[in-house]
Amino acid sequence: MNKLCWFAAVLLALPGCSSIIEGTSQEITVTTSPLRASCVLWRDGVVIAKVPVTPGAVTVTRTKSDIVTICNKPGYQEASYLNRVKLAGSVASNVLNGGLGWGIDSASGADNKYDRTVSLVLTPVSQGGPSASAMPGANLGDLNNPEDAAIITRFQTLQLLLDNGLITREEFNRRRGANLGALLRYTAPLPAADLGRPAPDPQQVVDRLRYLAAAFEEKSVTAREQGAERSVILEALLPSAGARKADPPPPVTEQMQAAAAVGRLERLVLAKVISPTEQMREKDEVFRQVQVAAANAEAAARSAAGVGVMPTPPMSVVSSGPGVWLGSYRTENQARLAWASLQLTHPAELGSLQSEIKRVSVRRRGVTYHLNAGPVAEKRAAADLCRALKGKKQFCRPTVFGR
Repeated sequence: MNKLCWFAAVLLALPGCSSIIEGTSQEITVTTSPLRASCVLWRDGVVIAKVPVTPGAVTVTRTKSDIVTICNKPGYQEASYLNRVKLAGSVASNVLNGGLGWGIDSASGADNKYDRTVSLVLTPVSQGGPSASAMPGANLGDLNNPEDAAIITRFQTLQLLLDNGLITREEFNRRRGANLGALLRYTAPLPAADLGRPAPDPQQVVDRLRYLAAAFEEKSVTAREQGAERSVILEALLPSAGARKADPPPPVTEQMQAAAAVGRLERLVLAKVISPTEQMREKDEVFRQVQVAAANAEAAARSAAGVGVMPTPPMSVVSSGPGVWLGSYRTENQARLAWASLQLTHPAELGSLQSEIKRVSVRRRGVTYHLNAGPVAEKRAAADLCRALKGKKQFCRPTVFGR
């Protein structure tokens, strides 16, 4: 009898609900080495909190889902931490107390908890270089623009995941399609914002997804745990439906701007992140925008001068002699833009030469415009120049310049 009274007294002394002790929310402190990184906390594919500068603390609600913390700092690779949900210690007392309190806590999430401190070590970008630099065109940024290089790396990493069987074709198409505007600025929908931030190392992403797949097969992680971290990694790489979109690109209004855009497209093809068909479609849109801008400027000038038509000034050619033919174009303006782009792409070969555009009428094909460059000293020099350009995959054929 005494034992029964003692046991009853113990039960009465136990707390009736663990949420009184644990609560339905908790604070998580995030710190990094080095400090002053920015971090985002994800759960079930949704951002639940941000730490603008580490170290910092955030308050999160407790649920049955894991939290993934992703931190970034300029000059360092992206780092992540999986904060797995755990059973709160006071739940055991509720179970002894008949389970009523635990039932309430389970519904509210108070029976779960997370690690209170998340510490991440960020690796300098230079230490992760070997695997990233092995990607096609890894050193081909947009005129050495690090943001463009990061965008290229993200799309190459997505292709690498597909090649290794770590994502499906449907996942690849969905994520690539949602962000293609980061590559094709004028012919694809706006991508997710901030894709130009430092990209995670491709090999690290591959290794982590491989580990998650192997851990799931070995039953050391559940399908929910694998899916949650996998989703966060892919969303951080290329979001499937970015909640915040990038700003629209500025319109192309002048030739040098268009030449830079065309040169960038050539580098994207070399990096194997866009196809030649996508490149041509984007080129056509760039040319169209320049033509529209030129027509608008010409119309404004005519209106201001009070005249009907302003003749286009002829392209001057100082001298003549042997030269090279670099390509044919549908319009004269396209040929002019191509010349500006080629001078940027091949400055050593073409930087000191002049250009001319010849209107050529071909039966059944209509009018085309040939872009020539020259003059050079002799026919052999023209042949040598073409040999050098062909070695860089540029069409070239000796011709007569300036006649």
